[in-house]
Amino acid sequence: MILVGFMGAGKTTIGRLLGKKLGLAFLDLDSAISDEAEMTIPNLFKERGEAGFRQLELEILQKHLGQAGVLSTGGGCVETELVRALLKEQANVVCLASSFDLLYGRIVNDPLVCRPIVKQKSRQELEALYQQRLVLYEEVADVKIETDGLSPWQIADLIKCLTS
Repeated sequence: MILVGFMGAGKTTIGRLLGKKLGLAFLDLDSAISDEAEMTIPNLFKERGEAGFRQLELEILQKHLGQAGVLSTGGGCVETELVRALLKEQANVVCLASSFDLLYGRIVNDPLVCRPIVKQKSRQELEALYQQRLVLYEEVADVKIETDGLSPWQIADLIKCLTS
């Protein structure tokens, strides 16, 4: 099971819950990348640039694909054509879709998460990025779930029902 969606869509939160519900291991791709590189995502972006980060993201994804469990991806992973090709080959890729207004509120008001792209872009630029990526998430996903108004538990239950 692989979760895709824009920043703030709840991939990590829902992935953890889903892993517990299904009795499967959970892996957050961004955390795996940080662990492998031994630095934070913002520092990776500073040191290697977005292209360097995306290459490492691809390598870590390839390492973990095919393992039993729930995998949450980073919001920008679909920017890489090879990542999209790999995701299309997988079963149970779920797109978590929310309205941009809801996501924007989450990503700019989260004091615990530093998102390099959010600091570099205006609201309008982020919304354009959201629209661009939404098409790519839908391209790789087997199932799309509109999450506005649903709790993480409800979303995890819905995913469980739709992918069983």
